[in-house]
Amino acid sequence: MAISYWEEELSKSELIDVLDDLLISEALEIYEYHPEPEESEIRIPYLMNDCVECMIHFYHCSYQGDLSLLRELTRNASKEEVCELQLGDGFTSEEVISFSRHESKLFLFYEKAFLETHCFQYHLIGHDWRKEAGEEHLRRIVNLLCILHDKYTYLGEMFCNSMEMELFPLINFAPLSYWTPINDSIQEWYEETDEGIAAMKSLVLEAGDQAYYELLCRYSEEKEDRSKKVLSDSLLLTSHAGIYQTLIDKLLLASSVWDVRDYGKEQNRNIQKMRESITKTYKQKGYSGIYPEFRKIDQESHRLRQIRLVEEHPFTMMDWENYAFHIYALTSSCDLYQAVDKITDYGFFHKGNFSDSFRSKLTLIH
Repeated sequence: MAISYWEEELSKSELIDVLDDLLISEALEIYEYHPEPEESEIRIPYLMNDCVECMIHFYHCSYQGDLSLLRELTRNASKEEVCELQLGDGFTSEEVISFSRHESKLFLFYEKAFLETHCFQYHLIGHDWRKEAGEEHLRRIVNLLCILHDKYTYLGEMFCNSMEMELFPLINFAPLSYWTPINDSIQEWYEETDEGIAAMKSLVLEAGDQAYYELLCRYSEEKEDRSKKVLSDSLLLTSHAGIYQTLIDKLLLASSVWDVRDYGKEQNRNIQKMRESITKTYKQKGYSGIYPEFRKIDQESHRLRQIRLVEEHPFTMMDWENYAFHIYALTSSCDLYQAVDKITDYGFFHKGNFSDSFRSKLTLIH
C-alpha cells in the first residue's frame, strides 16, 4: 500500500548518500524555512515536483556562514571536495555538516536529520513552458508521466500506487515521449525500453484500439524511425483519441488517492474563489459541466466547444509565498457530428490532414 506522508530519521551514512546524490546532479540547495513568523528551520530538497515533495529536515538546527554561498560552494564539485560530515565535540549533542571549497565554508549544526516525503494530487497540473504552442493536451500528459517516473526512480515503490506502477513506464515509449513538455527533447533522460513498449501495448489494448496495436507490434520488432514517427503522429488522430482518454482516466484515478496541497486557510480560500469565479464565468457564457471540464454546443455553427482547465501550483514548502497560482484553459472545438461523448478534448484530434488540426495551446485565464 502506497503512503502519502512519511518521515524517517537518517543515519550519518544515509545522510551522506542523499547529499552525494544531490551533488552529483548539481542540485544541492539549502532553504531556511519559516513555518511561523518567529520560527526557522533548515531544509534541503531531495525531490521536488508536481506529485511529490521530498526533503531533508534538520531538527534543532543552526548554521554558521552564508546560505546564499551554497550554490557556488557545490557547483561542479564532488562530495569529497565539498561535503564533510563531522561529529560534535562531545560537549553537545549536535552534529556538524561542513561544506567547504577553496576559501568558502558553511557549517550546519543539527541534532537529528529526517527525510520527509509528501505525495500530492497532480491530475490538474499544467505548465506553459514551451515557446511554440501546440499539442499541449499530449505534452501535459507526458509531463505527468515524467514526474511519476522520477518519483519511482528516486523514492521507490513505497510511494507509488498500483496504477502509477502501471503508468510510469509509458514515458519510456519513444513515440509518446516525443511530445516533450519543454523546449528540448526529453528522450536522452527517458530512453526507450522494452518495458515502455509493453506498457503501451497494454494501454492500447485497454483502449480497444486494434489498429494502433498492430502498428505497435510491428514497431516493437523493427524499431524503425519511420514507424516511430507514424506512431507519434497517430496519437493526434481522431481514430486513436481513445488512447488519450484512457490515459486521462487512469491518471485521474492514480492521482486522486493522494493529498491535496495545503497552502493554509487564507490561500486555500483564495484558490477556491478563483475556481468558483471561473466556473461562474463559463456558466454565464452558456457552458455546462463542473470544474475543471466544461462544454457548449453552438447551434448556429453546429460545433462543440470543450474547455479543460489546468493549474500551475507552487511548491508548498519552498516557494509558494512568492509564486503565483495559475489557471490555464485548454480549449478545443469540433463539428458536432464528429464529437464522441466518451472523449474529452475531442477537437484537438483530426482526421488525418495535419494542416487542419486545432493546435492545442494553454491560455492563461487567471
